[in-house]
Amino acid sequence: MPSSSSDMRRGRAVVLLHWVPAGRLRLNTSGPLRFVPETEIRTRAELLYNQATAYCDVHDISTFANCLLAERAGVFEKLGRWDDCLSITHTMLEERSLSPANRMQPLCYQAKVMARRRQDGFWPHLDEAMDLALGLDEPEWLSFVGLARVEAYWLEGRLDAARAELDRVRDVSAGVVVLSRGWIALWTRRLTGIAEPIDLEPFASQIAGDGAHAAELWDRLARTTTRAHPQGLTRREQEILQLLSEGESNEEIAGSLFISVRTVEHHVSAILGKLGATTRKGAAKEALKLGLTHSDRVSVLGAPKSR
Repeated sequence: MPSSSSDMRRGRAVVLLHWVPAGRLRLNTSGPLRFVPETEIRTRAELLYNQATAYCDVHDISTFANCLLAERAGVFEKLGRWDDCLSITHTMLEERSLSPANRMQPLCYQAKVMARRRQDGFWPHLDEAMDLALGLDEPEWLSFVGLARVEAYWLEGRLDAARAELDRVRDVSAGVVVLSRGWIALWTRRLTGIAEPIDLEPFASQIAGDGAHAAELWDRLARTTTRAHPQGLTRREQEILQLLSEGESNEEIAGSLFISVRTVEHHVSAILGKLGATTRKGAAKEALKLGLTHSDRVSVLGAPKSR
């Protein structure tokens, strides 16, 4: 089992790599925040990356090695080192067995480079990535892939399609904290002219090495974003609660929302816990009592379903 210090080193490697494009970084390892020159950041990031990769090789944890490699491709994409980025993505997509999450990243990075170079054939990559994201049904991945598609539409001059895709990203990330929220704000401003404030304090604490404080801040943000719902349900959980109350099975819900049955099962379990129910019928009854579902559509309690 990896030690906490090893986990921190790998985490800092990814953080440093992601912040290299910024040129300068407010970094804290053992003292107050300070500015660090870009060359020092890159040197330290490269060292940490190599250490993390070696750790994964020694302990035979290829999934994490693939995560690191995908992050490296992402860094090269952001730095404009597109040939280096494509070298990694080609290797990952053609020579490695990848989990859906680890496959989505190289698909999107490769597609974005191709789109920027005005090369044909990038949409199949983005379509496959979106299929994988829909299967996982996690806001973080849906946002990540959606933003890549926003950029592709924008580069093609299809601004209406870009705005529509951005609306979907904003919808799926509403009520949750996603790491891509800064990019969502950027594209919102670029496509609509609306500037939105972004809370950077959790990122600053994470970069500074204060993981406990960063976790506290992320948790605070999460509680704030779900406070609008009386029971703390996410947007997706509310959707599933309504369909569950209408008498739909997990398989039917999965078909209605284009997600996997396993994902539905996870959501249903979360819904039962938040509503303090032990059965689907109990959850539907509690939801109706709390006014969380439309009474004219509830059928799991015995009332006829109408649409």
